[in-house]
Amino acid sequence: MKCIVISDSHRSEENISRALSKNPDADMVFFLGDGIGGVEKHVERRDKQWVCVLGNCDRPTVIDGSFVKKVECVSFFGKKIVLTHGDLYGAKYGSGGLLALAKEQGAAAVLYGHTHVAKEEYFPELGVTLFNPGSLEAGWGAQPSFGLLTVSEQGELLFSHGTL
Repeated sequence: MKCIVISDSHRSEENISRALSKNPDADMVFFLGDGIGGVEKHVERRDKQWVCVLGNCDRPTVIDGSFVKKVECVSFFGKKIVLTHGDLYGAKYGSGGLLALAKEQGAAAVLYGHTHVAKEEYFPELGVTLFNPGSLEAGWGAQPSFGLLTVSEQGELLFSHGTL
C-alpha cells in the first residue's frame, strides 16, 4: 500500500497535481489540512482514495458526503495511523502532544502538518513515528515537499520525503 502524504498546500491546486503526478502508482492520498478547498476537485476524480483532515486555516466543510474532521484514524495490516494537522496538539512547540495522541489512539504513527517543516522522528521506547511531509506551498526557504508512506503486508511502515 503506497500513500502520498500532503499538507499545507494553501489551495495550490497546481502543487497538489504535481505531487500526485510524481506518484501515479499511489493507492491513497492523506491530506493533513490547510488548503482543503484545493483538494476537492482531485477527490471528485475518484482515481485514488482520499482521507482528509482540517487545518487551522480551513473552514468546516463536507467532502464526498461527510464532514471533514480535525483527526482521522486509518489501519493497514494491523498498524493504526492517526492523521491530524497538528495545531490542536502543539506541533510547533514540540512532540509531546502528538505523542500523547498516539498513545491515546494506540497508534504506530501520527501524520501531521502545520509546521511547514519536513520531519520524521521515531520514538523506539513508544514504538511511534511522528511524520510531517512539510508544505506543498513554497516558502520559509524550503522547496515544496510531500511525503510517502508505504505499508507492507507485514505492517512495516516506510516513510520518505519528496520535493516538487
